[in-house]
Amino acid sequence: MKARTYECVLVLDPGLDADKTTEQLKKFQEQILGLRGEIRRWDRWGKKRLAYEIQRKQYGYYAVVIFDGESTVVKSLDRYVRLNQYILRHLIVLLEPQRVPPVDPSAQLDPPIEEKAPEQPEEIKTDDVDKKEDSIEDKSSVSEQAEVPSEPEEASGDDAASESAEEVS
Repeated sequence: MKARTYECVLVLDPGLDADKTTEQLKKFQEQILGLRGEIRRWDRWGKKRLAYEIQRKQYGYYAVVIFDGESTVVKSLDRYVRLNQYILRHLIVLLEPQRVPPVDPSAQLDPPIEEKAPEQPEEIKTDDVDKKEDSIEDKSSVSEQAEVPSEPEEASGDDAASESAEEVS
């Protein structure tokens, strides 16, 4: 049979420490290599919130592996994952030929399974916030101090009434 390229997404138990997580991923890798599969790439997405609870867990540790292998590799991996208590969910799909990534030489045998550092938001300095508040207060006090032009005064009602009375007579 011809080797085909597959992508597998694993969701591991978030309660595992970093060493245990790496150990589980290496065991999964050994399963692929033991069945004469070839790993193209590993990606660790890290701990993410699940769309729904799985085994009373709201979070899961995501990892993706792209590998080459025969259909027997997929069957064996599926069985291994179902028996592994630390893997909450998995999905193995066949990749279309045009979507197959090139082989990453560092992903062979003992891949450097490194976790991507989560992006941290910039720290907001309290001095900046205070300056912005001061500038807003300054602008509001300036608008309060500005005078609204007064409307032109109209003729008093007595004058207008006397003029209209003169015209009638």
